Order: sequence, then C-alpha cells, then structure tokens
Amino acid sequence: MKQNLNWKYALLIGIITIIPSIYLVGVFSGLSPFYKLGGEIDIPLVGIIKIGVWFWYALAIILGGFYVIHICINDKLRIGGKVVWIIILFVFNLLIYPLYWYFHIWRSKSNS
Repeated sequence: MKQNLNWKYALLIGIITIIPSIYLVGVFSGLSPFYKLGGEIDIPLVGIIKIGVWFWYALAIILGGFYVIHICINDKLRIGGKVVWIIILFVFNLLIYPLYWYFHIWRSKSNS
C-alpha cells in the first residue's frame, strides 16, 4: 500500500506534531511569573490555559490516531516493530510523535 506523502503534507504533519510540545514548554516555562505569593494564578490566564489544555488533548488524540494508522499501514515495519512503536507512542506520546514523524514520514518521503 502506498503510504508516502509528498513533502508539503509531510511538513504540515511535522508542524502539527510539534505544536503540543511547544505549548507544553511554553506553559511550564511561562507560568512561574504569573503565580502570586499565595500560589494562585490570575483568573484570565487560567481560562487561556484551560482552552490550550483542551486543544492539546484533542490534538494529541488526533495525532495518536493518525500515527497508529500510519504504523499499521507502514510496509517498512515488521509486526514486532509495529507493536513496539504503538506501545511507545501511547506511553511517551509527546516525546515520540516528533521522532516517529522524522524517521518514518519525513525520511521515507525523501527516500522515495
């Protein structure tokens, strides 16, 4: 089954894959100045963070589904490799999505 994407779609998927990582780093690095001495966050910031978290969850679920389907149709992986990749994706999803994208989508695009 042909599963190679052209470079525009592969790049778009890569950018979408990186968004949750950028958001997570931004939240963890940017929250500390907004804490008051009592440990509470300003109310407007909480609303923005909640929206971002829900967007992040939705994007993580969509990306997880995409990558599981891509793993299942990837002819270059044997069944054992597919099982290992799926387990790793579910356990370390935020860290592994960009790695899987690079090794199995971007590089396979350039090899075709």
